[in-house]
Amino acid sequence: MDGIQEEQFDPKIRSSNDWVGLMKRREKRRSLPKITTTHFTDRNILSLGLSSTCPTCSAVNWHSLGDVDYQVRCARCLESYPFPQGELATKNRNFGYRLIGPFATPDYARGSYATLLTYNLLNDLRSGRHSMSFAPGVDLDFKDGAAPCEVDFIAWRSREHLGETLELDLLIGETKSFGKGDLIQDDDIVRLKRVAGRFPGSIIICSVLRNYFTENEKTRLAKLAHWARRPNQSYEPTSPLILLTGNELFFDITLGAKWKDLGEPYSKYDDYDYTNKLRGFSDATQEIYLGLYSCFEDERYQVKRDVRKG
Repeated sequence: MDGIQEEQFDPKIRSSNDWVGLMKRREKRRSLPKITTTHFTDRNILSLGLSSTCPTCSAVNWHSLGDVDYQVRCARCLESYPFPQGELATKNRNFGYRLIGPFATPDYARGSYATLLTYNLLNDLRSGRHSMSFAPGVDLDFKDGAAPCEVDFIAWRSREHLGETLELDLLIGETKSFGKGDLIQDDDIVRLKRVAGRFPGSIIICSVLRNYFTENEKTRLAKLAHWARRPNQSYEPTSPLILLTGNELFFDITLGAKWKDLGEPYSKYDDYDYTNKLRGFSDATQEIYLGLYSCFEDERYQVKRDVRKG
């Protein structure tokens, strides 16, 4: 029929040679703990099988080792066909690994990778006896007639100062995967302000898997940053804003080491105060990605601070 468009999803199969090459490139990039495909197969992330092309509908099929036989069945058109024994691809490319379980969910596991990598980074930033708990995909009902509000995650992080246990940090996160154009939209900013406004002192986190923010995203985030910098009674930002990209989320050993390797402006903030303390981390990421200096150097913030102190 005219006007019908067919969408075919990538079965997410990569040859065994591709995976071996990936591991070798990883080893050359940095001296890291050695990882092989066994780490992924033992954790039920990858499964080995053989691929073949259906002669009827041309769909690429993946067959687990237990399903391979002289006759195989196409998962798309359901026709049976002989496995191409005499027409195997060179360099064992019929052997391939496929993502299984939750890792096989389309669209970057429906955005969960960005959230999980953000968790991983925040967990790495812990120092001393800090501990942290997370709740992904939270729908907030404020019970006062206001419309419910959804956030990608909420986290609680303990903190101490000179041996004194302080109130938990509340982290409110918005995460995005890869994509073209603007990933962070105006409604995301409105939603974050709604939630953070209900919880003064909470820390806002915006993260994307790609290594940059678009110019439109920077404009939106700068407005959010200035709103978040409104001073509290201690003349500190009411809602510190942390910005994360793939530069931070895909760190190898430590964030400090990654920023040092990236050079300016990242390397300017590769020390402990900026990579292990959330408020210092907030200042660093805002200058790196938005060109906004520390709150204490922000002219509008300083005016309000002087007025309050005067």
